Amino acid sequence: MKLQIITDEKDKIEGYLHLPLQTLQQEIAKISNNSCESIVAVKVSNRIPAQSMEGFLDLVISKLRLGGEILVSGMEQKVMAKHILNGYLKESQFNEILTFANSMETLSDTVNLLQSKGLKIKTTNMNGIEYEVSATRG
Repeated sequence: MKLQIITDEKDKIEGYLHLPLQTLQQEIAKISNNSCESIVAVKVSNRIPAQSMEGFLDLVISKLRLGGEILVSGMEQKVMAKHILNGYLKESQFNEILTFANSMETLSDTVNLLQSKGLKIKTTNMNGIEYEVSATRG
């Protein structure tokens, strides 16, 4: 099974089961542990309060089978600050981002958290102010 956690309907990837972040707790309970070969959670980490991120990852990783891959993305606060100072990100754009953000986990925080859960980091990428981390279980 391939699972995608979404915050916006337009981000759906074909061939994945889509679970909205807003109803994740109820919906993910229907999925057996260790049954997902792939879990995509892009544009999700900044919508989760920092104190809830570890619990979110525990819940999602429990659905990931051994050898399965998870993809997590978020906005890198240090790069965002640099973009604002250098004029690449307008204050109005920054304000819009803050409207939806509950936290700003850094790339290194996300990598460390995934590693602490026993996942092996495959790749890390930066694209503008957004980062992606791909990791495998087992």
